[in-house]
Amino acid sequence: MADKARYKITNWKDYNQSLIKRGDITLWLNDEVLDHWRAAKREKRRGRPKQYSDIAVECMLTLRALFKLPLRAVEGLMISLLKLLDCEMEVPSYATLSRRQQGLQINLNQTLIDSQEPKHVLVDSTGLKVYGEGEWKVKKHGRDRRRVWRKLHLAVDAKTHEIVAADLSENSTADCEALPTLLLKIEGNVHKVSADGAYDTWNCRYTIHTEVEAEEAIIPPRERARKMENTNMPEVRERNEAIDAIRRDGRKSWKEQSGYHQRSLVETAMFRVKRTFGQQLQARTLQNQISEAVMKSKILNQFIQQGMPESEKIES
Repeated sequence: MADKARYKITNWKDYNQSLIKRGDITLWLNDEVLDHWRAAKREKRRGRPKQYSDIAVECMLTLRALFKLPLRAVEGLMISLLKLLDCEMEVPSYATLSRRQQGLQINLNQTLIDSQEPKHVLVDSTGLKVYGEGEWKVKKHGRDRRRVWRKLHLAVDAKTHEIVAADLSENSTADCEALPTLLLKIEGNVHKVSADGAYDTWNCRYTIHTEVEAEEAIIPPRERARKMENTNMPEVRERNEAIDAIRRDGRKSWKEQSGYHQRSLVETAMFRVKRTFGQQLQARTLQNQISEAVMKSKILNQFIQQGMPESEKIES
């Protein structure tokens, strides 16, 4: 058995500083947030006007996700921070944060990506726990069959590693069912989409080639897949070529030739989510959980923008 390849980080000094900056509170609570703390006045609209801006609510919910705090504790944290900054401003209550979270429009803040350059998008999903059974209860009495969990769907740019789209669904939603909605959230041009065999459906391939207008879909055909006759459609022709290549050279060779292994980058993004925020969602309603998932993706993008490790292979 061949030895596993080893790599060495070549920019450790800069990367180490980027890791330190992730704990800088001014990265999240800055002058822009303080200057726009109050909501802008609305004209000729019914209902009670908002007292706090979306950027203020997003700032507090970001701190909640980073430090894994309950909403009440976030309220107390922000009160103390503003007191230290000598800012005489009121703070949204925990009830306001919970109510405003579901309608929050969160921009993923993809600053490293050139909007004009076509993207190679990598797609995958993972499961996240919802509040409920604790680890001790599961170990002692077994897992409840009706235990609820969610699926986090991510689309990652292969060049910059930034998350370009994020969505959350119920566990009953298949990966192939969530892909069209996820891809349509991506801004800019998409050149190529890579996904695993769970996305090998005609609806997914049609969305990639027709709706998103990507030139290539790197999706391995399922075992014992059969060729289709309607080769006028690009998704059919592409899948037939993949089937021929796998039959001729083997599945491993096809993955190497097609660049399928780049998909591991989105698995790394899933690892970062669980490593940074844990495997459990804090919000209790689906709409708030969706907002929480997108917010965590934005935080990871900001971490990436602070700096990423650069490595080179060590010769054995």
